[in-house]
Amino acid sequence: MITVIKNRCLGILGAPCAAVLLGLGSWIVPIDLAYAYSKVEISEQEFDNWPGYCQAAPFTDVIKPPGRQRVYLTDKQRGLSGSIGIWHYCMGLIHVLRAERTMDPSGVDRGFADLMYSYEKIPKYEPWAAEMAVTIARAYRIKRNYKKAKEYLETVLINRPDYVLTYSVLAMLYFDQEKYIDAITVLVEGNANTEGKSAELNYFLGLAYLYNGDIDAAKKQEAIARELGYPLQGLAQKIAEHEQP
Repeated sequence: MITVIKNRCLGILGAPCAAVLLGLGSWIVPIDLAYAYSKVEISEQEFDNWPGYCQAAPFTDVIKPPGRQRVYLTDKQRGLSGSIGIWHYCMGLIHVLRAERTMDPSGVDRGFADLMYSYEKIPKYEPWAAEMAVTIARAYRIKRNYKKAKEYLETVLINRPDYVLTYSVLAMLYFDQEKYIDAITVLVEGNANTEGKSAELNYFLGLAYLYNGDIDAAKKQEAIARELGYPLQGLAQKIAEHEQP
């Protein structure tokens, strides 16, 4: 396990927290704007699954696993990282990923404030904003608040219609509610907006067709997803099980 040391801070004599964590100050003042973690244990796999801007965030100097290459950000990205407190989002993301394994709503409670802390600060035209909004939608899905989850996904559809994960998560909302026609509709739209090149969207579309009873369409999408390199075999297994006498 890797230990993440993360503190909330106000700033020193008006200086932002980013300045403190980047080494421009030496005092850290905890506050309650978000849940305060003095220590968080994450696995090396969780570290590797973090987006690059999380692996490059200031606090990762403490936790970078042996043998990992440090991710470097541009000057603009470093400035954005500090201004939005990206370490808050990165910790919130860990809790969402863990909660998705069990779909336990209480699992995301500790990360919600962190997610919102960074998301509320980031300009929505920034590319990172799309991923943050989708993560918040995933958190709302775990809490079964489909209305709020869809609201966040729809903001991404407006600003980043080519962002694949938006369509996948929206489809999962519809899967949860057994609204398979709606899932098919959104996945077809996603395929159109990504030129049909997403293995994930074709895989999910195959699942939607299967759940809706269209086995031939499901088999077609499974073949496309496999050709595009989708690694999971769950759809093929489900199709095979359905075709057994």
